[in-house]
Amino acid sequence: MMSERFKQLLKDYEDDKLSAEERAEVEQELKKLEAYQTYMDEMLEKGNAPADLGVLRSSMELNPKQARKLMKRGKRKA
Repeated sequence: MMSERFKQLLKDYEDDKLSAEERAEVEQELKKLEAYQTYMDEMLEKGNAPADLGVLRSSMELNPKQARKLMKRGKRKA
């Protein structure tokens, strides 16, 4: 579960309100989350995923607003 502190950091990150140190912290955490997601995708493809991973995966899906934000961020970074 995502902590309230991290949720606030994400919001402030999106609004460009973080110090350089806080921004680096958030970006490091996002890299970790991407690595976890890649690992989970690989496990699903191989059929080695735990039975309850489907429930976990559906709870992690983005709503359309979140997806748009991530796409915009990706375009800016690209």
